[in-house]
Amino acid sequence: MSDKIKIIIVDDSAISRGILEKAFKESGYFEILASLSNGRKAVDYCNEHQVDVVISDYDMPEMNGIESIRFLTGDLGIPVIIYFDDRKPSEQAISAGAAGFFVKPTFTSYSEKEIHHFINEIVSCVKRMENSIRLHAKNEVDVEELKTSNEFNYDAIIDEISLIKNYLKSQDENDENYILMGELSRLNQATIKKDDNKIIDILQKCGQQIIDISKRIGCSILATYITHKFGI
Repeated sequence: MSDKIKIIIVDDSAISRGILEKAFKESGYFEILASLSNGRKAVDYCNEHQVDVVISDYDMPEMNGIESIRFLTGDLGIPVIIYFDDRKPSEQAISAGAAGFFVKPTFTSYSEKEIHHFINEIVSCVKRMENSIRLHAKNEVDVEELKTSNEFNYDAIIDEISLIKNYLKSQDENDENYILMGELSRLNQATIKKDDNKIIDILQKCGQQIIDISKRIGCSILATYITHKFGI
């Protein structure tokens, strides 16, 4: 994997795509693989290419940004960052599993300052996911193989537990997160010992919470195990 994060831009406006492509290139942080006009094209592209993150408009014909998350994140494990004109769809974006969501500037009458602020917000969001993105490259994770394998990838699980715990530490403290942190510590110990029965017990117990967080930070290993082994 190159040092730059590989992204595609998805927006039905050619003007918006052009402005974003130029701004993302200037950030020096991304390698832009493609610029596409709707979610359907994004899904087709990601089925054929290795993409780290999808950055997508919300409102598009054929398949909008939130609809595409079901395929891009749910099936392929690719985090999707959504942007829209206002915050009304933000709850939909959260429930769908968006890795991030932002209000976009008005590209037809934007200021350079607004564009830079928007790009910096997305860069910060991707940096929070960078460890999980590079984890997948390091472990050469094959999602289809995970679905059918009878064995756990213990090293990959331990790495992903660490990412999820770091995410929880960055959130507001509450009883639910405190309990989940404890379960993740137990899961880590069970994984180190390769105690499959205990791993299965904890994943069944905390499955939905782990899936929800995994979607937000771009992890797919534990979520894949949970979804395809336990039907959650």
